Amino acid sequence: NSGCNGCLLRGNAPAIDHPLYDASLTSTGVKQAEILRNVLATRPSGSRSFTAFDLVVVSPLTRALETAQLIFGRDPGLAPIGSPERAAGLPIRAPQLLVREECRERYGHFV
Repeated sequence: NSGCNGCLLRGNAPAIDHPLYDASLTSTGVKQAEILRNVLATRPSGSRSFTAFDLVVVSPLTRALETAQLIFGRDPGLAPIGSPERAAGLPIRAPQLLVREECRERYGHFV
């Protein structure tokens, strides 16, 4: 069932005890994040040759933090590799990552 946390039901044990409760990204998730990072690095936005963000608001769940770091974390002050901005040495701020509990899933039996 989409949008259901039924997979976390394990008798009377709390959901936090389930090994997938706060799981890390799988290798597929890592690949998907890297693909999106590369798409954003070559997708023009505004006056830049890449899509840039000032702020990324993210859930405190491990997989969400890992995804944000893979997509938006880059060398501080540097544009994506291969961009004209990087070649010209133009300073580009990496987005600020803001972790908010309100971004955690809010459906199902446990969260």
